[in-house]
Parts: sequence; C-alpha cells; structure tokens
Amino acid sequence: AEVARQKQQLEFYRGIVIKGSERIDVAIRELRVAPGASSGRYVVRLSLEQPGKSQGAVTGVAKFTVDGLQAGRAAQVVGPETAYNFRYFSALQPELVLPVGFTPQRLTVELRAPDRPEVLVTRTMVWAVDGG
Repeated sequence: AEVARQKQQLEFYRGIVIKGSERIDVAIRELRVAPGASSGRYVVRLSLEQPGKSQGAVTGVAKFTVDGLQAGRAAQVVGPETAYNFRYFSALQPELVLPVGFTPQRLTVELRAPDRPEVLVTRTMVWAVDGG
C-alpha cells in the first residue's frame, strides 16, 4: 500500500515538473533500412513506442530525409510523410525511392505531433542496409 501511494505521488509530481508541452509522448525504439523490391528502393523499418505510462493514443507524422551525394555534390532526398496513431507500440514501413546515381550517407527521421509545432524526436543514423 505504501509503495502504491508513493508511485501516485511520484506521478503527481512528474505532472507538475513535466508540463504538457514539454512531455514527449513518443520514442523511436528501432530504426533500420532494408532492401526494397528493386534497385533504388528501400524499406525503412521504424518501431515507435510510448515511453512511460500510456496516456491514450499517440498521433503524429514521421518525416524521412536521406542526405548523400549526387554527381559529387551534397544532395537531399525527402521521403514520404507517414502518419502514425497507436497506444503502446507501432511499426511503420514506408518505402524510400532514391534517384539513380544518388549515394546515401545518412537517414534522418523526425516525429511531429499535429498539435505541436516543434519536432518531438529526431533520430539520425549512418546509412546501412540490412543484409548488404
């Protein structure tokens, strides 16, 4: 009973310290790239989770950007914006199509909520394709 009371107090004080606009409702659990169906096509495997105690459904958009080289110059390919809506976990698998001659170097994912202007979470990884 004492532990339960302390947990309730802890949640109460966390709610005071972490205001609604500062609370992060989504986290990236895993980010990987797999080969797609044909040359220049890749599948991003993105696992999302709701950290801490679930506060209901989490809704937002994941934006994918690939930085690399095209004809020896820095270039960027913007992938699809993929919507998410989940309570505990979610797995997204959008397809990226890279132009011929583009050499990918980094993949960046940004997670945004519809009711907040700032980026909630950003994750960047060095481009590496599973099995390749």
